[in-house]
Amino acid sequence: MNLGDANLKSVNAGRPQLLHSFSKRSVAASDDYYSFSEHASEDSSIGSLVTVVRYETPPSQARSLAPSPDKLQPDALLSLKAQDLQPLSESAGVPLVVDLHKEQADENEGDRPVDHTVEETMDDELSPPTPGVDDTPYIRFAIDQLTRDEELTGRRRGGSVDTEASYLVERIVPDEGLGFYKREGRPPIRKEQPPERSEENPVILTRHNGISDYDGVGTRLYFVYQYLPQLLAGLIVIWRFVLEAAIHRVLPFSSLASGRSSERFGALHNISLFPSRFILPDVALFRQRQPLLGCCFLIFWVSTFTIPLQASAFQTRLIIVNGSDTWRWTAVQPVSWTLVALYVLLVFALLATLVQFHRRQTGLVWDATSLADLLVLIQQSNILHEFHETETSIGLRSKDLWRNHRLGYWRLSNKPQEIFYAIGLEQEPVRGLNIEQDRPIGKAPKLRYQDPAGYDIEGQRPLESATIESLQTSIHSSAIRYRWTPWFLQDTFVVAWTATALVLLGAFIVVSFVKQAVRIGFHPQLAAATTSMGFSPAGFLYSFIPSLIGLMLFLLWQPFDMYFRALQPFSNLADSRGASAEESLLLNYTSCLPIVVSVRAAAAGHYKVAWFSFVSLISIIIPILGGGIFTAQFFTSEREVRVAADMSGFYALLVFLILYAISFLLVWPTATRRLPHDIKTLADLISFLYQSPLLNDPAFKEPKSKTDLVTSLLNASHGEGPQPRYGFGMFRGRDGEEHLGIDQLQRPGSEEMIITTGTNKR
Repeated sequence: MNLGDANLKSVNAGRPQLLHSFSKRSVAASDDYYSFSEHASEDSSIGSLVTVVRYETPPSQARSLAPSPDKLQPDALLSLKAQDLQPLSESAGVPLVVDLHKEQADENEGDRPVDHTVEETMDDELSPPTPGVDDTPYIRFAIDQLTRDEELTGRRRGGSVDTEASYLVERIVPDEGLGFYKREGRPPIRKEQPPERSEENPVILTRHNGISDYDGVGTRLYFVYQYLPQLLAGLIVIWRFVLEAAIHRVLPFSSLASGRSSERFGALHNISLFPSRFILPDVALFRQRQPLLGCCFLIFWVSTFTIPLQASAFQTRLIIVNGSDTWRWTAVQPVSWTLVALYVLLVFALLATLVQFHRRQTGLVWDATSLADLLVLIQQSNILHEFHETETSIGLRSKDLWRNHRLGYWRLSNKPQEIFYAIGLEQEPVRGLNIEQDRPIGKAPKLRYQDPAGYDIEGQRPLESATIESLQTSIHSSAIRYRWTPWFLQDTFVVAWTATALVLLGAFIVVSFVKQAVRIGFHPQLAAATTSMGFSPAGFLYSFIPSLIGLMLFLLWQPFDMYFRALQPFSNLADSRGASAEESLLLNYTSCLPIVVSVRAAAAGHYKVAWFSFVSLISIIIPILGGGIFTAQFFTSEREVRVAADMSGFYALLVFLILYAISFLLVWPTATRRLPHDIKTLADLISFLYQSPLLNDPAFKEPKSKTDLVTSLLNASHGEGPQPRYGFGMFRGRDGEEHLGIDQLQRPGSEEMIITTGTNKR
């Protein structure tokens, strides 16, 4: 079609007409005037402000912006308001707003005469259209190209950019394969079946056909795309927690067995025996001069956030497939590639961890998971003198105590034929050991206990004359005995956790059910359209953020679970009746799988540990459900996009949140779970054992395997009376002095251990 020089002569609601002119301005008409129907629908015409926007078409070379007044035809049907007829030199690049409704009404009334002479002249200049060819796509393409040039030169005002958003409705003129525009889909209409194509439901013209058809909310496919991805990611995270726990449990011994002194130095005091940091990354391995494992643990921590990313990895959009409009699930490409990168890093971290432990020896004969295993490793050690009076010390991680301890097989210089397995120091004498006799070394007065509130037992004088220094180290002081508990289990924090959890739960319920905001939906406050990359701002926000909040709740509970597991043997030992070896020295909840902990603890009557471990496991459901319940949907009745919830998933989420919140009511630790200091490292545990007469017990003398050790402890009575019981309290050590730690509750011919808690609570 030969356009020549054209000018828009008249505008008709059903079919725009193009007339020749030398004007440099382009006119973009509202899409309300482009329809397959000759008569616009009543809904689309009422209340719409249909305008024509004129723009200065930038010349190919820089020219003056002053317009030529000759170009304005006095008899043109497009009349401008008086206030808009200002010099173009003063408003260059600013669109002129033209009211077409008024002009169309004037034309219908026939009040304005038509200059037929001008029409005949213009008709003579127009070339005849090509028969059988629809030129509409080419006209649309030309207008888009003209306005695009103005955008590139920056001469158009920001509010008048000719994008899809600047049209009152979506363009529905097909491009006939030209490929000069594409459509971005809105959220699916709130129906069980995908909606038919309409102006309110724009279509994506793309070479990607999505993954599968969208069949509504709460269906099996909805579960596959909205819940299953983060469920699988959650299982990977839980498996990774188990792996990290195993690394923490083995790494101190592996470092002590290393041939590199830099790895051994401080391993006894600095490496944790179980994970203790979840919300923040654990960087302790960098301080321990193990950068490879430190980087692996950092990647492990980052990979935790794959759960909220998986929750936002899929969106829906309307796509033309084989000539028909279909709502289909599609992958969000930016999120998907981020997940690919994270999982690739995770694989490399796992391989690096495998290589790290494959090329080195752990130094262990069996998996050391309990206090009994540690007693075997230090029974003949020559480092026990380093722990003098450390049972009441809080500075066991001081670098002043770090030395090159080593784990392996040893022999004494005076007995080279005897080889034993222990933690020790090279070229150090064996001090104060008497493993041949099961009796205290030296002679000391009988153990006495008086109320430390009125008497200083160690100083043998009234409290008024006791010094502050003696009280700070006295094993008889209740302030020392019950001094430590993890910071998040301290009374102030427990009250804060409980109050915050209950208040937030109440606020969540009120906001959800008042005015039925969750069921009938709420405004997303962001664009809900899905781009060609599958990304929807509203869809990402209301899937990623709820899942991220749920993930924080899941990670927040993990330290509670881990510390209650680690403290349970000491809680049993603090019982005034003592505890059996199976419930104390052999107890190893920190090394068990999550579900196994709950079953074993419930069977043993340790209900707090069972419940907390169960909550730590099921709380992974919170980020899984939180990331899948909210979706952006188009409500046909209100003709607007809202964010609504999958109510079945929402009610399930509410149940788990209630269980999570009320669990804080059970967190408050009893006195049996309070100790003089932390129990996170090997040095912390050795401080309660270094003078224990248990080191002289034959059951801990070079067992061949873990089975031999367990058998010896469970048959320790040798048929002579009841099974021995063990406790945590004051006892007479191997050096004849009083100590605070772990020992057998009652030994034949010796005085009974003093346990000050006097409680049977667990």
